[in-house]
Amino acid sequence: MPTDLHRPSPLNPSTIVQVTQAVSDRNWAIHLTTKDDFLLVNRYDSGVEILSHLQVVLNPPRAKDSYQLRTAFQLKFRHLAKKLIVAIQDYQPKLQGGGAIGFLKDLYPQEKDFFLSFVDVQELYGAWKKYKEGTHFAVLGHSIFPYFGTYAPTRVSHLELFATWLHSYQGKKTTAVDVGTGCGILAFMLSKRGFANVFATDNNPNAIHSVNLELKRSEKSAYYIQTICCDLLTKAPANADLIVFNPPWMMGKPSSIIDGALYFEAGLFPRFFAQAWQMLSDNGRIAILFSNIIQLVQPTVPHPIASELSKGRFTLVKKIQRRVKPSKKNKKTKEKVEVWELAKRT
Repeated sequence: MPTDLHRPSPLNPSTIVQVTQAVSDRNWAIHLTTKDDFLLVNRYDSGVEILSHLQVVLNPPRAKDSYQLRTAFQLKFRHLAKKLIVAIQDYQPKLQGGGAIGFLKDLYPQEKDFFLSFVDVQELYGAWKKYKEGTHFAVLGHSIFPYFGTYAPTRVSHLELFATWLHSYQGKKTTAVDVGTGCGILAFMLSKRGFANVFATDNNPNAIHSVNLELKRSEKSAYYIQTICCDLLTKAPANADLIVFNPPWMMGKPSSIIDGALYFEAGLFPRFFAQAWQMLSDNGRIAILFSNIIQLVQPTVPHPIASELSKGRFTLVKKIQRRVKPSKKNKKTKEKVEVWELAKRT
């Protein structure tokens, strides 16, 4: 078990008020806006209700409000929600309901009794259920079991589009690199497509641990993938035939491990392209999975791929798009997923 895995920080509250059923869940939500910390000691469902009431108390923004306003609300909500605390005893939350969280013994080997915020317990519990049950991906033909703190996509339109692009790929298949692999889906797709050497990189040790567990779970001959914990391509092999990158699609400041897969900060794309220029073979290709969501939601943010192409180091070979299927929440979406194929300019 790696010792450097990301985990929620154990808490050591100096003063704490015990949540009782004598006060309604809505009033406890109001109490969270004060300076005290509150210890949840009864039902898991009570914690869910308190945080649900907290959302209402804070007057949440509407769907049509600006991205900045909605982001600010989420940061404020999470800051106050962190004040609802749960005792962990013998590696399990001291609550009725909710079930076991098998990650706790792995993540806190030296601390079987401690405190965590309820929102962290929620995330750990949800991650444990996904890990135990797995998520089936048709593009692979089997399920993936992402470890805690590892990004796994909830939508598949971009994966299906990449599968279409990969089917038409005619280049060499000696070495491929999946940059920011997350739970490893693209690396597994590359391996299944016949690349002799696939390298999966990620700066998140939880993601690397997750892919390694996945490789152990699969048949030994099913995949040949090497994992590397590093920033982008810093430790990847040179002269790659194909570099695949599924970056975050919107600019923002990540507030959690998972957020790092959703929001990019200034400097990410310049670092990637500078490293890709060094690591890509002369006849190699870069495939970037992206979306027009940045143009729809953040029209003032310079497009990171178009900005790079304007510098002249790479040329656009082709770009394919597919409209995202409308969802119940967003029936009129204009979003399209994209695969940008780039080559070195000669």
